[in-house]
Amino acid sequence: MKQVLFSIFLLIFTLLNAYEITSIDLSDIAVEYPKERRVELGAVTDRFSVDTSTIHALVHLKDVGENDPITVRWISVDALPKSNTNLGEVSGTLEPHTKMFHVYYDNRNLRLPAGRYALEILSDNILKAKKEFSLVSRKRDGKEKESIHPISGVSEIYLAKAVKENSNGTVTPVGVGDHFPNSQHKIYAIIPYKNLKVGTPYSIEWVVVNDGINRNKSLYKMRGVLQNSGGQNGATVTADIHLPRDWPDGIFQVIFRLDGKVVARKRFTIGDVSKLKGKNSPSKGERVDKDLQKTLIARLSGWMLSSIERKDLTPLYEHSVHRWRDRNDWQALRQGFQGVFNARLKWKEIFAKEPKILPPKQLENGAVLLQAIYPGIDSVDVLLSGTFFQENGQWRLLGFALEPAD
Repeated sequence: MKQVLFSIFLLIFTLLNAYEITSIDLSDIAVEYPKERRVELGAVTDRFSVDTSTIHALVHLKDVGENDPITVRWISVDALPKSNTNLGEVSGTLEPHTKMFHVYYDNRNLRLPAGRYALEILSDNILKAKKEFSLVSRKRDGKEKESIHPISGVSEIYLAKAVKENSNGTVTPVGVGDHFPNSQHKIYAIIPYKNLKVGTPYSIEWVVVNDGINRNKSLYKMRGVLQNSGGQNGATVTADIHLPRDWPDGIFQVIFRLDGKVVARKRFTIGDVSKLKGKNSPSKGERVDKDLQKTLIARLSGWMLSSIERKDLTPLYEHSVHRWRDRNDWQALRQGFQGVFNARLKWKEIFAKEPKILPPKQLENGAVLLQAIYPGIDSVDVLLSGTFFQENGQWRLLGFALEPAD
């Protein structure tokens, strides 16, 4: 029985400032500050939903010498269909005195199944450190909107293009508004407060309410502890979010929590939000009948076969949603498909068979996930997945995957 190889995603790591590994932190959010050679993670965890788009790791080191070698490897510990599978690795050398580096696994398009995984750091084939984490199936119990618990000490969240620091430790927002151009890469949130308890934990979360593709998705969360009560004169809490490229058109929100409770929210828009009400935003309840499922699966299998035969993702690229197309590094995706391209399987015979079409899954962003299982030829069965989104009246790809069927 021939082995079906996993697609290897592009792994990119950024050297920041290898040689003992002192710690490895994982999160689904990371914000880079290139000028400061610094990376901030969101909530640190070792448990992620299977639909997590990116898994970030911040690796801390000490005693790095001259040209110390390093290999970063992502492995499947016990996930189906085969345990201890190398999902991809990259090697290089570290700059002297490196203190940390950022590495991430791109899980946006070819979703990994539930199971245990690990990040391994090696030097000259010697394991230096290993960090395990889990992917778990998302519970479908619905999301309840958090109630606001207003308090007298906090009245407003100000959003601004810049801030001015004052001599008393507070900041003044500059360019306040609730609408920003797509080119406003950094946006500040300023929350004035009075008469609060020193040591109270707080968080400021940035959320995509709707950008035409994502809905109610957390972008970044900053946590801290109040160092000042504010007294009668007042103090401020400030946070910012930085996007290295232009923002998409959309509706966003900042949520301020004290001791885990929401005390204030502030919505803002970026770019032309009128586009979100047009054809690019199908209704949540839109359905795909069986005939259309069969048609779209047949199209996807044709595009996938053509891509495999050419060892090029152009056929899939040409039928993808324009917004998603522009945001992804397709050269990286192509490298991630090398495992599929090089697998010695009779793809043409496999896709010529009648597939078992699975029930469609309606996604929160208006897209629909279609899946079909094709019987293998001297191999395990193959699961073909495609996320379709209606753009200007046409069904286009928002994601795709080809993997062994469980």
